[in-house]
Amino acid sequence: MVFGGRGIIIVILLMVLPIAIAQNTTLNQTNQSISLPIKAISSVELKALSQNCVNTYECREFSPGQHYYGCSYDQNTKNCRCFAGDISLCKNPDIKCAFEYECLESTSAEGYNYDCMYNKDSNECQCFTGNFSLCRYEISNKKLVVEPSKTQENLTEPEPSPVNETVQEQVAPVPPAVTAVAIFFAVALIIIIVLTYALNRPTYDNLMRKARSAHKNAEHAHEIGKEEDAKEYLASAEKYRKNALRLKKRQK
Repeated sequence: MVFGGRGIIIVILLMVLPIAIAQNTTLNQTNQSISLPIKAISSVELKALSQNCVNTYECREFSPGQHYYGCSYDQNTKNCRCFAGDISLCKNPDIKCAFEYECLESTSAEGYNYDCMYNKDSNECQCFTGNFSLCRYEISNKKLVVEPSKTQENLTEPEPSPVNETVQEQVAPVPPAVTAVAIFFAVALIIIIVLTYALNRPTYDNLMRKARSAHKNAEHAHEIGKEEDAKEYLASAEKYRKNALRLKKRQK
């Protein structure tokens, strides 16, 4: 694909534009982070943030036999911090009940437990009973769950893995923010796609540009003694020229 002088200028301008946007975004993010006033979090705000950490991570299983517990908000890291240990140590009774009973076959009625939650009045877990599709498999104890499609003969419940009694502090993961580099490549890709389409769609100007380019290539091939290549370039130039004239005639 050969560009004329105007095309080269357009390409340069369009390639510089995403760089400027990315740099401006980075500067804005830097200036914003510098200009933010540093203030201490009040006890009410800290309690609310810690409660949000409990609601998000408390009792969640992140590896076999290991669950988050004692989750709270850390002012230094601006993130949730949790300990790792057995399910019995967690402080979210609803998630704990779900893990222990969700998707298991009911012992009191025909069907499977679903929407298991902690009842404060009776101080025990309570579940609804129904089809297996209603239960929340993602927060259940998958080692004990038996799906209806499996036969009873093939059910060999695995031995529970030993719980690591050593308590280790675990930091909840934080999704990465969109960076200026990602913005640059996204904008650059869009520009390349638009530019490629604009320069190759069948218009009179594009076809004549291709014809001139093919003619120059034919002249160069002839000068270096490649006559077969020269003939092919001349044929392409003539084809582009005829299509351009035909398209211009049709548009009148």
